[in-house]
Amino acid sequence: MPPVLDEVSHRVIAVGVGSSQSSAAARYAAGAAVEQGLGLLVVHAYELPRFTVPVDQRIVEAVREPAIRLVHEVTARLDVPTNMLIDAYVNADRPAALLLEVARRVPLLVVGQNHPTWGERLAFGRISDQVAGWSPCPVVVVPESWRMRSPSLRYPVVVAVEGAFLPRAALDVAVKQAAALGTDLVVMRALPYRIGHAAREQETSALTEQISRWRSNSAGVTMRALVVGGDEDAHLLRWSKSAAAVVVQRPQRHWWHPQSQALISAALKDTHSPLIIVPEPSPSGRAVALRVRRRSPTQSATTPDW
Repeated sequence: MPPVLDEVSHRVIAVGVGSSQSSAAARYAAGAAVEQGLGLLVVHAYELPRFTVPVDQRIVEAVREPAIRLVHEVTARLDVPTNMLIDAYVNADRPAALLLEVARRVPLLVVGQNHPTWGERLAFGRISDQVAGWSPCPVVVVPESWRMRSPSLRYPVVVAVEGAFLPRAALDVAVKQAAALGTDLVVMRALPYRIGHAAREQETSALTEQISRWRSNSAGVTMRALVVGGDEDAHLLRWSKSAAAVVVQRPQRHWWHPQSQALISAALKDTHSPLIIVPEPSPSGRAVALRVRRRSPTQSATTPDW
């Protein structure tokens, strides 16, 4: 494992930056790090040309230099305490592979909402999809238009419920998020069909009862049940326009839950507020990680001299 990851393991919140447009993700990550008393690890992967013959190290450094400069530019715009630890992990690698490597070592990973060009999609795929779909730690996907809203507005945190059971891992994260923001929590169950008033009342009562049995973990946060019918994607995206954050739970066995995966993919692409994807704990307690095809190692990670 690269020394920089070994040194900061579990003591930082990581943010992946892909361009100078990653400022919203960096701001969110910096704010979360301040709230939790942690440091910040800025992660960037860049592409190294495929050399078929030995090359001068100066050429390799010339390719790496813009990547380090980008990290400098992003961190320079952050408003953080002067004593806050900000470290960097810059490496020649596929972006998703590098971020998933980092995700195994940190409590939270933040990425920007990824809208790749056609060429980038052919080369790498949609990076936020790959990371959110396989990260062993919670992932926050932040749209570039995101700005921190005034706490006085009390926009709620919304957590999506699918099926008959509460997503406990997602609820734990959602409650902590709501408590940190000083706002309420909306627990939303979307049914795949339209329902009448009486059926809605019945479903809402059942969800409220489930929440009441779980309230011992609510940390004093006000929780409200909401049942909607119809297109779940549309309801979640509509709520993202007026939510402080949207939280969903990602099942470990993806192929058993195609509806969950479709919901997360739709939200990843179009969410208006930070989207927090929380992995469902595996029965064995071990994280499930994606094997991403990587380049052959070209160099070790670098920590810029700040």
